[in-house]
Amino acid sequence: MYGKFLILLFFLPIIFGAKTCSEYWGDCSSRILNDAFHPCSGIEVGSDEHVDEIYIMKEIVKPNEKQIVTCTFVPTKYWSIDRTYIYYFDGDKWIKLLEEIAPYRYKYNKTISFNVGNKEGEKIIRCIISRDPINNECAKGGQYYDNDDLKFYVLKPLNCNISCSEKEVYTREEEISCNFRCDKPVRIFYIMNDTNYTITYGNYGDFYIDFSKLDF
Repeated sequence: MYGKFLILLFFLPIIFGAKTCSEYWGDCSSRILNDAFHPCSGIEVGSDEHVDEIYIMKEIVKPNEKQIVTCTFVPTKYWSIDRTYIYYFDGDKWIKLLEEIAPYRYKYNKTISFNVGNKEGEKIIRCIISRDPINNECAKGGQYYDNDDLKFYVLKPLNCNISCSEKEVYTREEEISCNFRCDKPVRIFYIMNDTNYTITYGNYGDFYIDFSKLDF
């Protein structure tokens, strides 16, 4: 007796992404969490104004497309003036996307969109609030400031080629032999009974589907 079944293979780039600062670091509203990348410190200084959260539209953006970022700022509760900034690290340099005096004295969101550029790789968004003007992409002077970061990726669409043995009928004791080559490191896996089973990692190589290990 013969049976038919369909095997779906999934190819995912090997990256870790997050759409919020808290998802990446733990809790960006914390006053003591270091939620910025070295050498900039993300620990709030002054126990007053701070960056409460960062949101991005996409964890992976295609080259030359738009990213949307929202920074949640909490200005000082006193009659002082705060300055807010949004910076973008494109892989080579920091670009200032926003600089303004905080328009409110209560927690608010500031949203901007920008072109991510054409270079692939890891990128960083930095939201800053500071009572004193800053000289570069990291607030580190004065007595009241906070830096928060979130990373995302600019990547071209994944391109993979896969070939497998071409038999139409296999016995329970046999296996399918496959070869793959991708332009980025990937994880290849299949899903059975709502469980993910990883087959292999990497850019290229051989893998096998062993029917004796499948629950059917």
